[in-house]
Amino acid sequence: MPWRSDHSVRLNIKSTTIPYQILEQMRATDALRPDSLISDWDRTVFADLVRLMQRHGGRVVVFNVPLTSWHRLTDRPTPEKTQSFRKWAWQHDVLVLDVPTDYPDEAFPDLVHLADACAPDFTRKLAEGYQEAADVARVRSAP
Repeated sequence: MPWRSDHSVRLNIKSTTIPYQILEQMRATDALRPDSLISDWDRTVFADLVRLMQRHGGRVVVFNVPLTSWHRLTDRPTPEKTQSFRKWAWQHDVLVLDVPTDYPDEAFPDLVHLADACAPDFTRKLAEGYQEAADVARVRSAP
C-alpha cells in the first residue's frame, strides 16, 4: 500500500471492497456461526467470484487449510453445512479437495501459519487431494 507523507497507511477502498462485502454478507446471514446454513449459495459473493473466474477460463478449487486445535474448535461446520456447500460446488464444477490437515499446535510457530518444515508434507497432501478430486470429476463427466 502507498505511504502518505505522515507515514500512515493510505486505505485503498477498491482492495478492501470484496473482502468487506463477503464479511458483511456472512454477518447478515449468520454464516460465521459454525452451525449456520447458507440457504442460497448462488446469491453469495463467493458464487459471484466462482462465476467470474469460470467465465475467464479458471478452474475453482477449494480446500481446508491446516489449523491449530483452538481454530479447529472454533470453526467446526456441521455435516449439514458441509453437505450443502459440497452439493452446490458439485453443481457448479468447483473441485472440493479432501486434504488431511491435522497438525500439532507446535507446527504453527505464529499460531496461524504452518511451519516451513511442514510445508512439503502439506503440499504433497494437497497435490494428492487435487489428483483424487480431478479423477472423480473426470469419471463424473465421462459420457
